[in-house]
Amino acid sequence: MFGRPPRSSQRRTWLQRAAAALAAASVGPALSQAGRPDPAMTLYTFGDSILDCGHYNEAGLTPDEARGLISTCAGSFPGNGMVFDVVPRWLAERSQSGQLKTKAGYEPPPWSWGVDREEEQRLRSLPRVAELRALRLPRGRGLVHGAVLPAAARIPALHRLMLSVLSARFA
Repeated sequence: MFGRPPRSSQRRTWLQRAAAALAAASVGPALSQAGRPDPAMTLYTFGDSILDCGHYNEAGLTPDEARGLISTCAGSFPGNGMVFDVVPRWLAERSQSGQLKTKAGYEPPPWSWGVDREEEQRLRSLPRVAELRALRLPRGRGLVHGAVLPAAARIPALHRLMLSVLSARFA
């Protein structure tokens, strides 16, 4: 139905470009002390899924590990930001019980960390996290991804039920 997924190298390139675009949109232009755009701004991108990396377990990060990673980045990159995707808590719970298998046989990994209102508050309260906000995803193709999902994402009660991309700004 969705066709063959892109090869790993194409996926990484796409993820790197998407992360750079989202980071640039969320952080805005860097300004020098004179108030002009700073041409020496450095953008760090880590354009890979945590699930594709052999450094973590197959279910991604535990909640404590995820908070620790964000906190470590906040301490290591003061004045900068981080963009990352999250699954809602209900989806993480269903994935752990194996309830997400598609008719085609695909079953996503059992995510161990899901985000809800309480988890967002925990992330906001981490040391040196100045701001945490959800980014609007660009419209996709077709009726569902081009109109229905973007409209649903604007309704706060429905937005929390969907996959999200969060932007954290560090103090």
